[in-house]
Amino acid sequence: MLSFFKKNNILLLKSLTLLCLFSYFFFFHPQNEIDEKTWRLFAVFICTIFAVIFEIAESGILGLTAITFLSLFKITTISQALSTYANPIVWLIFTAFFMARAIIKTGLGKRIAYFFLAHFGKGPLGLSYSICLTELFLAPFIPSNTARGAGVVFPIVGSIADNLEENLGAKEGAAFISYLHALSFQVNMITSALFLTAMAGNPLVVAMAGKFGVEITWMGWLKAACVPGLISLILLPHFLRKVLPFHIKKTDLSSKAKTELREMGLFSLDEKKTLFIFFVVIGIWIFGPQYGISATEGPLLGIVLMLFGRVLTWNDILNEKAAFNTFLWFAPLLMMANLLWEQGMMDWFGKICGEQLGDLQWQYLFIAMGLVYFFSHYFFANTTGHISSMYPPFLAILVAKGISPLLAALSLAYFSSLSACLTHYGTGTAPVYFAASKQKLSTWFKTGLAMSLYHLAIFGVIGVYWWKIIGLY
Repeated sequence: MLSFFKKNNILLLKSLTLLCLFSYFFFFHPQNEIDEKTWRLFAVFICTIFAVIFEIAESGILGLTAITFLSLFKITTISQALSTYANPIVWLIFTAFFMARAIIKTGLGKRIAYFFLAHFGKGPLGLSYSICLTELFLAPFIPSNTARGAGVVFPIVGSIADNLEENLGAKEGAAFISYLHALSFQVNMITSALFLTAMAGNPLVVAMAGKFGVEITWMGWLKAACVPGLISLILLPHFLRKVLPFHIKKTDLSSKAKTELREMGLFSLDEKKTLFIFFVVIGIWIFGPQYGISATEGPLLGIVLMLFGRVLTWNDILNEKAAFNTFLWFAPLLMMANLLWEQGMMDWFGKICGEQLGDLQWQYLFIAMGLVYFFSHYFFANTTGHISSMYPPFLAILVAKGISPLLAALSLAYFSSLSACLTHYGTGTAPVYFAASKQKLSTWFKTGLAMSLYHLAIFGVIGVYWWKIIGLY
């Protein structure tokens, strides 16, 4: 009973805070060049984001509430409010969940993971790299870091942890199991930054960058991310072992993985179909733009082929609640961000910040804005909310100060994924791995802070040097 009242009191406090925030923004329009209707649109936008962060209600409910409020109070027309449900970016994210469902349902994800374990699972280092390789292989195919990390890789890591505990004992294996879960989570962050199609928020970045005239292609994203990203993956097991030390020298799980593969037998027909369809989709992502085929048409074709090929059933589609929930809340956020851009809010914000920053050299501005953007993720419970609220104004400021638009757009894009390493709530995979790791919260935060310095060093030094070589600035 006490926990019930405590929980509801916290919700009430969050709701009152949100109400005060909304009242301030909605009713007190400052005297500036932004008209009252645009300012009220901004009020609904910022409060919707805070409502999602505060978990006032299901995200889909909050999205529908925003649409209803905007149209009912004539801040937008009903056509404007519903416009982004036809946006290709929204549909790309929507179909990502069904693609992930297929790889989980058919067992293809397990087979891939056990393949790497069979070849690299003889010791702690090999086991660590098998997890890195599994994530690296799956990332371009599963455009959801939560689906990939929590849905495919986490069950494998969990079964490995169970085996270690059984063979080594709970006490001896505890530190290594904790390390493995932390490693798996951090790898998930790096692979999310490596590929445009590895995280649901990445296409949103592309859409927002497009408003600044920056075109980011699938291959362009990978070209800029490949060197710092691969170096991060190579060095990560060694670095994280310093942060979370363990004393196990042998694991020899390769034999278990080989046994699991033998029990799985040959590729099932559904696995073969799924693998073929995924290669078709990734081929469209890579080569489609040359023939006028958009990134969204690839997974749409993939879903149709899976349905007619009976890899997925229509009930599988209808039961994917997370897909429909995301579809309902993501489109309104994108719609409001687009309208704020079109009505000059971001230009105005960039202009004000540019005036305040004065004559600060672009190099120092670039570093300062990058650090603020990265560590602001402490205040966000998901990467999409972070991107939606902070990516456009930060990009506007950097571009206004004469920094290369492509350099600014991509560096902030990579930080959007990597910054989720900080906390146990920063992205969908974080609470899953945190609970399994059995770490103290202080240990998890300490690891997150260490990883933030790791990412900033690699992407901020090696990455920036690489971007200079390939001509981003």
